[in-house]
Amino acid sequence: MPRPTRTTRARLLLAGVHPLILEDSRLQAGEGYEIEALAGRMETWLPDIQRRSPDVLVLDLLNVPSLSVIARIKRSAPACHILVVTGLKNGAANDMALAAGASGILYRMTVSGELQRAVADALSGRRYISPVLGDLSTKERARPPDRSRDLLRNRRFLERLLEKGCTAPHIATALGLPVEVVNRAIVNLGKRASLPERRRSRRSPGTRLSTTHVK
Repeated sequence: MPRPTRTTRARLLLAGVHPLILEDSRLQAGEGYEIEALAGRMETWLPDIQRRSPDVLVLDLLNVPSLSVIARIKRSAPACHILVVTGLKNGAANDMALAAGASGILYRMTVSGELQRAVADALSGRRYISPVLGDLSTKERARPPDRSRDLLRNRRFLERLLEKGCTAPHIATALGLPVEVVNRAIVNLGKRASLPERRRSRRSPGTRLSTTHVK
């Protein structure tokens, strides 16, 4: 497969990625890539991947039964770079995904903002590990993750989804999170947004972030 040049756009194929994340990824990727999505059941993906011959496949592990799928895809499309999306901060599982043939690991809650860098690294033959996953200290790996805090760290992504009218259940489904985790992040986001307003003069009232999305 010829590598993309300055005059050709890299072909990205997203498999098992929720439509909300897909839409946001299209936004973040800009004009540099052709992005398509695989629909339907996983059993139909392999022939589609072979037919479409993408430069990079973005595979959400939330919708695959096991990491063996990565090896199957690599056998059928050896030139394809595979970037897997995970919501787990599990070093052992991530290592297994890389050993199975993945070119990189993206964290589901930050995938939109990381997509360009991850694709560029994969096309250049470099391995990409999300900074959220790669910078974990031993202490952080040992304690249960606070996923609402992780979601709040990516506040622009959360704000974009809320601006589109997405409710907590919709966001939870897209990210593979419990609804109460998303609710907690939305409430905390509203508290953060209200802090500057509390410091303003009453003569210049602001608009607080609505928490009507909380369900």
